[in-house]
Amino acid sequence: MAIGRTKKFAILLTDKVDDLRNKLQLPTRKGKIKWDKLDLSILIDEKGEVIFRELTEVLNFLFEYKNDNYEPLTVEWVEENMSIRILKEILLEVANQSELSWLPPFFQSRFQELLMTG
Repeated sequence: MAIGRTKKFAILLTDKVDDLRNKLQLPTRKGKIKWDKLDLSILIDEKGEVIFRELTEVLNFLFEYKNDNYEPLTVEWVEENMSIRILKEILLEVANQSELSWLPPFFQSRFQELLMTG
């Protein structure tokens, strides 16, 4: 990705993580999510609509890059077809191609439990 687009992606990803933390009312201590107090299966069951909507926006941002014929993903498609393993692969590929060595640790620190179950 171009430098400007990479910067926009970093800002978008940071904003989405913060938005999700607030929208999902995740338990925190000193600004960090308390993963041990969180049941992810219940969270996805109860708040999945919010999670998948935010995720769809991020994926559409990535996939539309330099693709004039791109047809945006729908929330329903993402919910039915994405797995944690695939999301991890996408983020690692973005990090590698854009030389964003901070991206995998950033993602892991905020979603470590999701990555562990993928």
